[in-house]
Amino acid sequence: MKIAFVNFGVGFNHYGVRLLSSILKERGHSVNLYFPFNTMDSRSDLFYNVDKQKLESLLFHLDGVDIVGFSLHTSYFIKQAYYYKEYIRGKGIPIIWGGAHCIATPEGAIAHNDIICSGEAEICLPELIQKYSETGSIPTDVKGMWVKTKRNTFRNGIPLQVIDLDTLPYPDYDLENNFVWKDKNFVRVTERAVKTIVETMLTRGCVFRCTYCLHSKMNLGERGIRRHSVNYAINQLKYFTSIFPNLTNIGFDDSDFFLVPKSYLSEFTSEYKKHINIPFSFSCSPATWTNDKARLLLDTGLVREIMIGIQSASEKMKQYFSRQMDNNEKIIEISQFISSYHKKYHTSSLYHLIWDTPCEDTADYVATVQLMNRMKEPFELRNHSLLILPGTKIFDDHVSESKKKQLLTNDIDEIVLFYTDQYAGGDTEKRSALTKYFVSLCNICATCSLPNGVLQYFMQHRRLRIISFAEIVIYKLYGWRKKLQALFMLIKRRDTHRLFEIARKGTSESTTQERIWRELLY
Repeated sequence: MKIAFVNFGVGFNHYGVRLLSSILKERGHSVNLYFPFNTMDSRSDLFYNVDKQKLESLLFHLDGVDIVGFSLHTSYFIKQAYYYKEYIRGKGIPIIWGGAHCIATPEGAIAHNDIICSGEAEICLPELIQKYSETGSIPTDVKGMWVKTKRNTFRNGIPLQVIDLDTLPYPDYDLENNFVWKDKNFVRVTERAVKTIVETMLTRGCVFRCTYCLHSKMNLGERGIRRHSVNYAINQLKYFTSIFPNLTNIGFDDSDFFLVPKSYLSEFTSEYKKHINIPFSFSCSPATWTNDKARLLLDTGLVREIMIGIQSASEKMKQYFSRQMDNNEKIIEISQFISSYHKKYHTSSLYHLIWDTPCEDTADYVATVQLMNRMKEPFELRNHSLLILPGTKIFDDHVSESKKKQLLTNDIDEIVLFYTDQYAGGDTEKRSALTKYFVSLCNICATCSLPNGVLQYFMQHRRLRIISFAEIVIYKLYGWRKKLQALFMLIKRRDTHRLFEIARKGTSESTTQERIWRELLY
């Protein structure tokens, strides 16, 4: 059969869709992948505005397709998915929704589409497609696939999961069947040499039950985590390096890289250094951090960036997020530990914070600023607004029953507002003046520690203009320092390829100059 996947997420690297593409190709199907959204799109173009020209172009490309799969990374794309579905439906092509949104809220997803996958699709999707190809009608009895007909809705539970991850093929990176939105059309990707970053996963699952996070829901009843063997992981990465000659970074998208045993990391880093030897990035948490595990990875000299979730320094907010296990003193020690590797290998650290909750007050903000100022700089912050998503404990506990019912209606604009307009909804322009002020203070503390007296003054006397101006100046200086450090590191490594690319592209007049620098240096 001829199958098309449409990726409702930002960017080009999507492990899940690419894995499904490989599985279906192994079974003799033809698969094309479409990526309508990219990192240059505005918030409005991602979530609110439906581009009719994009829809018409996609409809043209779907001519002759037997079935279409929509992968919804988050609930924010519900409006796009709904209108894309309505537009394509006239062609009579069955449309299947899957991804994080459908796992988080299968009832919400089936309210807006006729076929959904309520969990991991590696087993149930090929089964549904096979039965459809044999009978010409969508089966209603495949475990994990929910199907709505004129008379009934068949809710078939969650699908079987792949327990042995090594039985899976590698993600499909045959770029010739990939189409990206560019110059008002979907164009085929043919140039492999331009790809410098690949993202993948070694594990699935998470042992924590953070109140704001979908990972516990996406475990689908499985306890602990599942992981690939080291041998599989290294062979997969060899496959990536064989088809992409200019990889400069490998991103591991695991929920927490330190959930695996130390013995696993020891074997992995040894084999990685020997066979791959490309800079990489990963995520972990203060709760799982140990210096022994960190040392195994950082001593390779290849760790480009470590991403660590702090969320808040306030004990009240830690309890609200179910992150009581994250000790502030340990977070300070982690920042000090990474600092030595920043000096030696230019390893960057990036910490995630959550703001704009319904229960925060000034005391909680002050606690977070004080922690940031005690940590060893420099580091970077990602300042998120709390987004309440279905499937999370915060959603279950704090969203009214009437609002939950509203999310099952066809009032798509109101549903989008719920996902994107709560508190600041991820839109920094909607933040309160108080939040903006303390976010700016935290950003300053991430690049240079302030004397206690100075910090106390600015926390007591809010000088928003002064702090905003100082933040801009400090960040510009910090950005140029990062570039210079990275250049010296490339010279030290004698990385002539990237030095040549910087000379060729880095000084060009271009609106994508910062993206070029990031790809080349970081």
